[in-house]
Amino acid sequence: MAEIRFRLNVIPRGQARVRHAVRNGRSIAYKTADQQADEQTLEALMMPYVPKICLSGAIDLRIAAYLPIPKSKPKKWQNRALQGEVYPTTKPDADNVAKNITDCLVRMRFLEDDRQIVHLSCSKLYSDSPGYEILLRELEERK
Repeated sequence: MAEIRFRLNVIPRGQARVRHAVRNGRSIAYKTADQQADEQTLEALMMPYVPKICLSGAIDLRIAAYLPIPKSKPKKWQNRALQGEVYPTTKPDADNVAKNITDCLVRMRFLEDDRQIVHLSCSKLYSDSPGYEILLRELEERK
């Protein structure tokens, strides 16, 4: 059972919606420049952890997104956030965070396809050290 665990020190962001435009009478879909830059940053940070061969079979993926504590909040609130008593209910949405990470994992060949993910957990927490903690675990088939 293979397991890959790593931390990415970057402020978590969600997957942006695909934009649409009409050019020369044709409808096209594209990613914004910000989204492309976010993906390039994530991929560069993931590079040292890419396995020699992709994980195969069923995958358990756990993502913890640590968001920065807002400076505009009172010190008492900030301390409660650090203690885990206050949760980030603001953007980015947890499902968009997970989508951003899973898309990068597939492009980087950690796994063949995101359909392999049978268990997905994505949590959002406050921290004075923003980033992602990612755990990919290959599950054994039950007999």
